[in-house]
Amino acid sequence: PRSNSYRALLSNPHLRHKFQRQFLVNIFGLEDPNAVLNAMVKATADPANVDDRAVFKALKMQMEKGTSPLKPLKAIFQLRRQKKELLREIMPLLIQALKIDSKTYCGHVNPCDGADIPAVLERGSLNEVADKFFRFDYMDAEERWLEHLDSAVADGTVELITLNQGLHHFPPNRLLPFLTTILRKLSPGGVFLVREHDMSDDEVPIEMLDLAHSVFNALTGVSSSEEEKEIRAFRKIEEWKAIVTSAGFRDAHIAEMEPGDPTRDLMLCFLKPGHPIARTNPSPAPRKSVAVEPPIADMARMLLGQVPKASFGIMKSIIKQFDVSTLRDAIVDFARKRKWPTESVEKGLNMLVEGSGFTVRQQTALIAQFGGRDASEAAANFSGFLTRPSWDEIKEELRFCSTLPTKANLIDTDGTPWNNAMRAFLRSPKVVLRSRTRTLMRMGGLAKLDDLYEEEKSGKRKRASSVSTAKRVPASEALNRVVSRHASRVIRREFEGGVRLSHIATIVNASFGYKSLTSKMTDVTEQVRSALDTRDGSLLLYEDDLILMRNKRSSVKAGADETRGALLKIATLGLVGKNKLVLEYTLIEGDGNGWEEADRVLVVEELQKAGVTKRLHEKEGGEYTFFKLVEWMQVEILALFADSLNHTPWFRFPFYEVGMEYINMLKVECGVVERDFGSQRAFASMAFLTDAIPGVVMAFIFGQLSLLAVPLKLAQPANYEGFDKETFCEEIVCVGITSEDVEEFGGDRATKVRSVVGREGEEIAVVFEVPPFKAMGEVLEAIAVRKRGARVIEISGLSFVQVRVSTGEDGGEQWFKDGRAGAGVELIGRYQFTIDNNKPDVKGRVQLAFKVNVTSLLNFIRFVTGLHKAGAKLEQVYDFWG
Repeated sequence: PRSNSYRALLSNPHLRHKFQRQFLVNIFGLEDPNAVLNAMVKATADPANVDDRAVFKALKMQMEKGTSPLKPLKAIFQLRRQKKELLREIMPLLIQALKIDSKTYCGHVNPCDGADIPAVLERGSLNEVADKFFRFDYMDAEERWLEHLDSAVADGTVELITLNQGLHHFPPNRLLPFLTTILRKLSPGGVFLVREHDMSDDEVPIEMLDLAHSVFNALTGVSSSEEEKEIRAFRKIEEWKAIVTSAGFRDAHIAEMEPGDPTRDLMLCFLKPGHPIARTNPSPAPRKSVAVEPPIADMARMLLGQVPKASFGIMKSIIKQFDVSTLRDAIVDFARKRKWPTESVEKGLNMLVEGSGFTVRQQTALIAQFGGRDASEAAANFSGFLTRPSWDEIKEELRFCSTLPTKANLIDTDGTPWNNAMRAFLRSPKVVLRSRTRTLMRMGGLAKLDDLYEEEKSGKRKRASSVSTAKRVPASEALNRVVSRHASRVIRREFEGGVRLSHIATIVNASFGYKSLTSKMTDVTEQVRSALDTRDGSLLLYEDDLILMRNKRSSVKAGADETRGALLKIATLGLVGKNKLVLEYTLIEGDGNGWEEADRVLVVEELQKAGVTKRLHEKEGGEYTFFKLVEWMQVEILALFADSLNHTPWFRFPFYEVGMEYINMLKVECGVVERDFGSQRAFASMAFLTDAIPGVVMAFIFGQLSLLAVPLKLAQPANYEGFDKETFCEEIVCVGITSEDVEEFGGDRATKVRSVVGREGEEIAVVFEVPPFKAMGEVLEAIAVRKRGARVIEISGLSFVQVRVSTGEDGGEQWFKDGRAGAGVELIGRYQFTIDNNKPDVKGRVQLAFKVNVTSLLNFIRFVTGLHKAGAKLEQVYDFWG
């Protein structure tokens, strides 16, 4: 089996929600998302489906049973939507100006004609979409799998190659041969577009990507054998870029992704080094009058990638994705292909300059900061100031922006998408403005930009992103009135020295200090918030505390600050130098100011009128929240019983007490439901039966187990009284290990550790005790894996022990035959449970029992753990206590 992706994803609420509400809605909407998820849950819940291979077969069978007559039509619309999305991603990357009028090629597994209906739908045309077809199958068993591509396409003749379904399906050993081949086929400056998933441990784990492919295959009729053979070698996007560039490509740093795609399937752009414009276009003859671009033109190109927008009307994708030095070369080539007149380019630039609002003096100060002698060199250095997180943030801010960037919306106006993007840039850890530069910027009229820099680096400003994926619906007047009435009022007060307040809900802003020619108020919002006691809303701060906050906890700076303030007081007769705290805060609402039921109902009704809420369980289903607690108690009881068996004999489990807790809680919940919803929903609903039937069965079984446990309890008193507690353990003797190792690997379970010391003071042997049951095996496994030279000499005076190992398949025993597991290991038995009464041929894991000499025990454990990829697992090392 490939992995445990189905169960891993479904057991994670966050991933499960993303898969259901994003992938099955935004990306692959062939079936109802709820129906697909229910089928997945049903398939994984079946104990007969022990791995992803079995789950896939069951899911495929379920979805085929419920196939709608409209499914083929849905598939056609899904294919149409997918083609539109591919076109949407490709066109911005080609800057919508590249017109391909030359010969085209198509590589595919099999040629197709007009009679092949699926192929016609896929390409959207009755006719062939390419001038020449060649066979291409990266899974071809023959070594000469690239031969058809080589013979069909001449080297250095293609300007664009696209691969829309990714490199992760290629066998790893064929990646570089393929990439070097297509690099050879591209002409200098040619473009290679490829789609790849950006795998990450947190947001896009392998389970998400694995299931996106597996569910797609199950719903589109892919056979189980094809599903099993499909390669899915997912990587992080940085790794994919490194692989492609290692073949000789140049990363264009451009990417497109479908909004709402939880698999982060990005369309990437790579270029073949070289500039065809240099060999095809001779240098133009000097003109009589040369239009010189003002400095702001290059600056705009550096900051915003505006030139393509002004020139070709394709700004949005480039602003989101620009790498300036790469795009500038590509844009020149695209401009040549479109044959845009030079005059129109200059006219667009001049219009851009007039509306930008930057002066030449301001341009000079900015260019100096980016390490360039001129704007072009500064532009090339610009992208080096961005980290991946800051770049992602800039793209998000500009995703839905439709306005041109100007000085006004970049710097002067807070809250615009361009202003937020500028702030995201300034927050980048790589952006560090020197004091001299900041002084020059303020002198050059860019004081506001310096203020933005100070705010972002100090963390003073609490950002509210202008971009949200949430649907925005305007509120009605009635809704505005209710919410406004309950909104907390911000109070602004000034205090001299310290402050003592109570019933504060939140600190909005806080600044402290005094104003003079050499001093200004300092933002201490975060420090004051940390001093607020959130339990009762009390705030107590002395002036000395605030002085330390103002001077970042430096007593030296605080002393100098106080001395300076005292001198100012003397010089100004007390008019200047007094410390002042300016505080903005909200108060905790009292009980009389809370929400009334009438207000709550009004808000709910207004939201329903606006179509924002669905009221899914308004008329029925309200009782489920109460019965769900009892339903989950069944799971808790089973887990409690299973855990108890790890350290306590079954007959000591409190069956009666646990059963009564379940029944009592069911009575309580039924009473609440009867009071709120009536007797029928309390005692005749499906929710009640879901809890009552297992309760009756559990009472019957627990009652029998309690009776069976009576004679055993009489023979063996509670808490093991009557037994020698000194013998309620297993004693292990080890060599090749130190007492410190035992204490580290065994933790609290390894007790009474003693060591035997040799002539030189070295530890020859270590003796320690561990509890019986599973604890002994867990400690021995930790020692075996982490201390390769360790060996067990004896366990409680005996030289052998029984070990159980499980394997995933019937043929798992082969690994332990013919002495492969080492000397001193004897296979003495096997068993395999039937796990589905309706399917006697469906079995669980194969369980193997071994008699192992203690001197071979740790090596045997290492042997088993080394077979984990083959499905082997160490289940238990059995103790001798009884």
